[in-house]
Amino acid sequence: MKFKKMKGNQNLPHTCSRKGYARLEAEMKEESSNPSSISRADVWEKAHTKKNGELANDAVAMKVPSFQSIECKLFRMEEEDIVAEGTWLTDDLNAICNGDKLGLGACKIWVTNAFEPSAKVWKPSNGLRTMEHDKIDSMA
Repeated sequence: MKFKKMKGNQNLPHTCSRKGYARLEAEMKEESSNPSSISRADVWEKAHTKKNGELANDAVAMKVPSFQSIECKLFRMEEEDIVAEGTWLTDDLNAICNGDKLGLGACKIWVTNAFEPSAKVWKPSNGLRTMEHDKIDSMA
């Protein structure tokens, strides 16, 4: 009963059943002629797409264009080298990122590739300190 209620509250349902994201990503990379081009955004979109090609619902449809928006590169400030790349999501001061408001001067990024997993994030929060941890969350 508890899980049925929780499922009813989900507005971004995935359609990959028990397969999960990791196996879906592995499957997508295996089928791709360029496996390194498969991003987290691609996996998320596929996980929220029905077998007939339609997105799971209108809420999912509104999210997908934001993932296909602005690609960006994240630099280490002191050395000016690229440590990760991702997709810019928002710079709204009131947007929530890892449980905290984004705040002034920050933007929310969905990291798709961390080249330097030990590189520190600009705004640590809720245990997120390095790019390595960002495989789960978006970051500021």
